Amino acid sequence: METGRVEVVKELVIGLRPVYTETGNDTELWLEDGRVLLDRRGLRAVVKALARSFALDLVAQRERVRELLGQTGLVPLCVGGRVLVPLRMRESRCEHDAAYGYLDAGQVREVEARAGGGCLVRLACGSQVEVRSTRATVLKSLDNARRLQGGEAEAGSEEQVVQAVRCLLGMLAGMERSLAELSRRLDGGQ
Repeated sequence: METGRVEVVKELVIGLRPVYTETGNDTELWLEDGRVLLDRRGLRAVVKALARSFALDLVAQRERVRELLGQTGLVPLCVGGRVLVPLRMRESRCEHDAAYGYLDAGQVREVEARAGGGCLVRLACGSQVEVRSTRATVLKSLDNARRLQGGEAEAGSEEQVVQAVRCLLGMLAGMERSLAELSRRLDGGQ
């Protein structure tokens, strides 16, 4: 698998998935063009690096998102106009290993329950990700993302409106990049 760093591909990242490799605890970077790169850092370090590359204060954002959603624990991560929702992606081997990864809610096209538990999440780029979260949990996480994007903004809440507009602009920019790439492939035959 090709390696990379989240800071270099930050605009293309639609998923972060913790994985065990022969070298240790790494993170797969799922990109909107369907590629998957391996960042040799653990998920927590990758999330911090991604936030830092967008000049985000993760602690303040988590507090605000928890307040908006009225929940504790893991909450969606808003970066670069995307809302990345936390989903259980593996069983941890060690106490401090990450079990949860993140997927861009705007890229999820279908969620299919699996007979043995967990579900299969199909993404807009054609990739699919097996997650250990139940279908109901995935759908609730996607609903939380919609709420953050302004689906339930209170009247007169300027901050929520601005945040929703930023998320929408980021999603539109991602769609524009995808359409430009598709056009380039169709025109150039590549």
